[in-house]
Amino acid sequence: MHAQQPQQTPENTATLAEQVRQAKQDILTVLFEIDHITLQENPRIEADYAVKIGYLENEVLEARIAMRRAQRKVTLARAQANNGLAVDESGIEKQLDTELEDWYNKLSTAVANYYQQVEARCSLAPMSLADSEELKRLFRQLAKRLHPDINPNQTDEEAALFALAQMAYQAGDLNTLRSLVSTLGPGTDEPDPTDELQLSALLTVLQAQLQVHEADLAAVKEAFPYCFKEKLADPQWVANKAQELQATKDEYLQIAAKSNRVFAELKNKMEGGTER
Repeated sequence: MHAQQPQQTPENTATLAEQVRQAKQDILTVLFEIDHITLQENPRIEADYAVKIGYLENEVLEARIAMRRAQRKVTLARAQANNGLAVDESGIEKQLDTELEDWYNKLSTAVANYYQQVEARCSLAPMSLADSEELKRLFRQLAKRLHPDINPNQTDEEAALFALAQMAYQAGDLNTLRSLVSTLGPGTDEPDPTDELQLSALLTVLQAQLQVHEADLAAVKEAFPYCFKEKLADPQWVANKAQELQATKDEYLQIAAKSNRVFAELKNKMEGGTER
């Protein structure tokens, strides 16, 4: 015997239709939050991090390189001395330039990124509450029409328009968002099925999609720079972190200075012929 299909009723159909509508709204809300964090919040948080913490991290890296160079310099000088050779400081310096090239490139990249973040921070003009709310409202309208995760059959033109919308949202460009909304017009939502079984199947798909997007949102919030949002807003945390980094920098520089003194003593002994 075949299992009897559950009887379809207007009440069940209406309930499923409402659940489908709500699931679509929930998906749009999560996708909007991901874009809002990525395009609006993260650039500000990253710039804030650079100004409050990043510059010190760069100084720590520079001090660490100085320490490694000084320690390695002593090692190479001792090797020459043990072989009865005079300490060739010029040759050692050239060798260290080569050995530490990757470290210097890393430092150069970090410093360039710092200046980029500072420049970005200076260009972030504050918006009024009304403009900020309008910016969000307009982008949400465009996301509903153009976001590829909601509109899988997106055309190339629609993909290009959404890329423009994202750029405008990140830049806080209200005029561009207004023009895009006006150009697209009100649009019409694709009608949902009216059959109860089809609605049930659609709801299952939407709920699965919502779980995926919620996981994506959680990952964005756990990643840099958003994970530092609350910490950077806490002056005590910032002060403690700065103190910690300064202490590390001082430690590296002290070790570097000690190694440089050892190198100078070793070189002088070898030049005087008194190395034992």
